[in-house]
Amino acid sequence: MAQPAFDTKRESIHRVHGYDKDAYTYYPVIIIGAGESGIAMGCRLKEVLGFDQFRIFDRQAGIGGTWWINRYAVSYKDLHEEGQRS
Repeated sequence: MAQPAFDTKRESIHRVHGYDKDAYTYYPVIIIGAGESGIAMGCRLKEVLGFDQFRIFDRQAGIGGTWWINRYAVSYKDLHEEGQRS
């Protein structure tokens, strides 16, 4: 297994300034987008580096990315019609 390029003991998710008004949560790694690529990146971080100190952010509340947001109503219709032709 490859050795991580960073100190995993020091690089962990933690609160900075406790509960003060300027407090925040420190994430060593953030992944923007919870679509297929974002989820794959999280999996690779865990598989290859054994690193699980990351957070995946998406503009939606759940996962799925573009395929979840954009419901293509025509796709079902097209697939259904294609199935009837054969």
